Amino acid sequence: MLFTPLMIVIAKRFAIVDKPGVRKVHKKPTPLLGGVAIAIAMWVPPLLLLLYDNFVAEAFRSRIYDVAIIFTSGLLMLILGLIDDVRGLNARQKLMVQIPVAAALVLSGIRFGNITIPGLGGVDLGSLSPVITFIWIVGVCNAINLIDGLDGLAAGVAMFAALTNGVIAILNGNVMVAVLMITLAGGCLGFLHYNFHPAKIFLGDSGSLFLGVTLAVTSILGAQKGTMAASLLIPALVLGYPVFDTLIAMARRFVKGKSMFSGDRKHIHHMLLEKFLDQKRAVMVIYVGCALFSVVALLVVMENNFGIAIGFVVIGLVSYVSLRSLGYFENLKQMLNGERTKFRAVEYFGKAVYYQIKGAKSIEEIYDYIKCICHHYESPGFNIEIAGNGKVNRYSWFKDEQAKISVGKGRLECDVYDFSDSGLKITFYYAENVQNDDLHTEKRNLLGEIADVTNERIKEIVNS
Repeated sequence: MLFTPLMIVIAKRFAIVDKPGVRKVHKKPTPLLGGVAIAIAMWVPPLLLLLYDNFVAEAFRSRIYDVAIIFTSGLLMLILGLIDDVRGLNARQKLMVQIPVAAALVLSGIRFGNITIPGLGGVDLGSLSPVITFIWIVGVCNAINLIDGLDGLAAGVAMFAALTNGVIAILNGNVMVAVLMITLAGGCLGFLHYNFHPAKIFLGDSGSLFLGVTLAVTSILGAQKGTMAASLLIPALVLGYPVFDTLIAMARRFVKGKSMFSGDRKHIHHMLLEKFLDQKRAVMVIYVGCALFSVVALLVVMENNFGIAIGFVVIGLVSYVSLRSLGYFENLKQMLNGERTKFRAVEYFGKAVYYQIKGAKSIEEIYDYIKCICHHYESPGFNIEIAGNGKVNRYSWFKDEQAKISVGKGRLECDVYDFSDSGLKITFYYAENVQNDDLHTEKRNLLGEIADVTNERIKEIVNS
């Protein structure tokens, strides 16, 4: 717990903060670097353990190769996340690091051996083992990142997963994984004191990626029983909630015709927040779901077939009721009735303008492209300010005089993108009483990407 206040001070000192945005629920800049605090809290006790001479320390030292693999992969993801927190990286850039790390882990021997079918035993994965393991590692890294949308959510889910992994490791006699998971759970618990709503600090990508790869690898190693290979079913249950939410997100984006790398505000935690209007209650509901997945995972390990059957029935019923009550089935129906075409049109136009701005020769040309997309997206106007050399250059556009008057009276909702590295500030305005549906959210997301590429291109033009 002592490391977290230190990270808050450092994050504020170097302005490593998460600013409010379209897909974010917080209203003010919040320090990042929570992941660094958890990483330190996790690894200090095991490293000190190496100085002792007892049964636990000896068992831990006997698996020093696996310890080194877990430590190295976690450190690489932590560094990648730190770069993203400080400078900003897109999904493809992060994948360029995640892919070789996952491949190296598979080549080092980290892999699933079978998938357990309750009542029937394990089915050998054979040549599919390295492929499935690779997808698992990359998938879990990004799944933890996707659920990091409410105060206390990702760290709490990780704590449940770590505790469950720790208990499974103890049942399987795996001292090394048990030690690491207990210290990770302790680090998450200490961090939650500062991360629970209202959060004083966020995990950041450094935290979500570190937790993702650490849980992905230890869930494989912890699911091993003696010399038997790890089963895919147990880790999938331990990390049931982030896996479930990620699969829903992938299906949702596929149906809408969106890129798998695009964001939205339709994750389970967003839908729960809309329903309860309270972050704490939404997070607590998800904690209950995590506890259910953990119980079923433990029943699988203990080979309690009756309990497993009851557990899967309960998971199925809860999943169905949740998806129905949160509106996912209705949303799917709308997509199948023609909404997909509208989403594709909005996205294609946004991407076209994105690349036009990327190749723009002047600020005036960028201004014209932004005016074009605002007109197409039915935005009533925008304002651009570029500070430099002791003065501020302003570019504004409004579709009519009424829109300009509404902005002056503060009646229009807006998104503000303020870039300290270039002195650029872009404000996009939205019509009064606009229907705040998925399509409107998608337009706002794409305008956020337009703001990012505008910032990068303006810096290039100014420095050339």
